[in-house]
Amino acid sequence: MKKSLLPFMIILFFSLTLLNAAVESHHKICTKGTVNGFLEDADLEIKGSTIYITHHDDDNITLKITRSGDLYMDGRKVDTNRRGQQLLKQFNRQIRELVDSAEKLGYEAGKIGVEGAHIAASAVSGLVEALFTDVTFEDLDKELEKKAERIEAKAEKLEKKAEKIEQKAEELEELQAELRENIEELEELEWF
Repeated sequence: MKKSLLPFMIILFFSLTLLNAAVESHHKICTKGTVNGFLEDADLEIKGSTIYITHHDDDNITLKITRSGDLYMDGRKVDTNRRGQQLLKQFNRQIRELVDSAEKLGYEAGKIGVEGAHIAASAVSGLVEALFTDVTFEDLDKELEKKAERIEAKAEKLEKKAEKIEQKAEELEELQAELRENIEELEELEWF
């Protein structure tokens, strides 16, 4: 495997995992032991335009963040000032956009993976053809190389999209920190 394909394979695996989680669970993503603690050990669920975050180790506290910027903690509405409500609106929107972008990336990565599988099948059938016809291994190699170059170009575009998603995730973390600073109830939660 070429060295330049390694990042693509990592992105493909991550994207397919996210896609599978999103499709099977209707936008429910479970986080366990995240590197930086952002929503660590929590379920993130999107139902329509509402975000639900349930933490497992903190008495299963559930936060509900609506599109309009309302915050509920275990069903009880949390009073917020105007700035807090603006931040909650932004947080809701950015989470939904991030999940949507990751799903699209996963879908595109899956399509590229299928193309890669077709190349592998072509290689096998090409070997058989080269053994029993006048097709040379050199011809087969050239054809496979052209197909691989096309996939690599698509993978590079996908990698750029993944970098943009990573940037969005970093912005979301900064927003989460700002929410903690502006809403006392969120600041009291160690996991948020």
